Amino acid sequence: MDFSDIEKYVISPKGEHLGDFNCSDDCFVRLIKVENRLSFDSFIENIINDDIYDLYFKNEIDNNSFYTFIAPFGMLHTYYTDYSSTVRIVFDSLKSSVIFPKEDNDYIKLTEPSLTVTALDYKKMLPGAAYGMSYVFTLSDGSYLIYDGGLEGDSERLIDLLKSNNKRRDGKVTVAAWIITHSHYDHYQCLKTVLESFSGELDIEFFVFNEAKKEFFKDEKEFDGFLTTDIYKLANDKYSNLKYIRLHTGQKLCVRDCVIEAFFTHEDLYPSMVSCMNSTSLITKVYLGGQTFMFLADEEGESDKILPKMYSKAWKSDFVQVTHHGYGGGTDELYDLIAPKYAMWPTANYFFELVKEGKWKKAHSIYLLENIKVKEAFIGDGDHKTLILPYGK
Repeated sequence: MDFSDIEKYVISPKGEHLGDFNCSDDCFVRLIKVENRLSFDSFIENIINDDIYDLYFKNEIDNNSFYTFIAPFGMLHTYYTDYSSTVRIVFDSLKSSVIFPKEDNDYIKLTEPSLTVTALDYKKMLPGAAYGMSYVFTLSDGSYLIYDGGLEGDSERLIDLLKSNNKRRDGKVTVAAWIITHSHYDHYQCLKTVLESFSGELDIEFFVFNEAKKEFFKDEKEFDGFLTTDIYKLANDKYSNLKYIRLHTGQKLCVRDCVIEAFFTHEDLYPSMVSCMNSTSLITKVYLGGQTFMFLADEEGESDKILPKMYSKAWKSDFVQVTHHGYGGGTDELYDLIAPKYAMWPTANYFFELVKEGKWKKAHSIYLLENIKVKEAFIGDGDHKTLILPYGK
């Protein structure tokens, strides 16, 4: 797919055309600099009045507006970013993905929702290593929402957790959505092993991610192709009804009683290129059990420069997942905006102690302890830690 395939459907607001970007094999982004918000509002009105587009979804996050339309070629998602006065128009063919469900009310409540900070086996890593990330939400019908999963050696432990915590009456271990934040092995290796060795032990309804192409990187050696090719080859071989969702900034995915709102994707960085995969991390805010959870994944580098500018009040969350395992990334300004009560460190206890003692100079995460003074910090080490939601109330 390229722009010639959809040329007759391409529309733009009045403004400076900053470029067209091939962000995946089935998805393009057009970037327009506009004079002000009124230009975007007029553009949206033109789309709504065009019979070939059907409005599917709209959202407001602070001063930014997001609209998703069903289009003849698939999906048109467009949004206005206030801080930069830019309009991004995403042309997604939906050839390899489906549009996100905006409601999911067909379920029976079986349990109180919870968050499990899953324990990763840091002892099996190389000396000094403390990476990997895995979180599991149990939804009210007993199905699961998983973030990443960790490394290869964490797969059996994750499967055991899902089985032992299963509340569903039909006995099926059901993953309503599995979110992969970015294509780094310490975030997807567990999933890869599950698909290779444990796929028959659980049902998976959706994989959720937003992959970046190799051409987007300053150094192609920083690129990892798991989310562009490997996941499809592995998963399609194991699951016949599995669906993929490419989540774009501003969209809200609903699974059971949980909402996942995309705050940032690599598409927000265009026309800049990126120096590492971490900058392409999918950043999401989860709403569940009357509380909010900000997942920053391994966000750092180019994304650090724009995140505090994109939103203000909307960043506020009860929980924050500390970016890049607490090593680096993130800014004091961003953590101030999130202002969490609780922090989740996807790292080992010994590394958390280094941060706590101020012995890791790159770690902005110490700001959460010394300045924001979070009530509790949950470390991805030791035993699983399950928090019934709403936690602390």
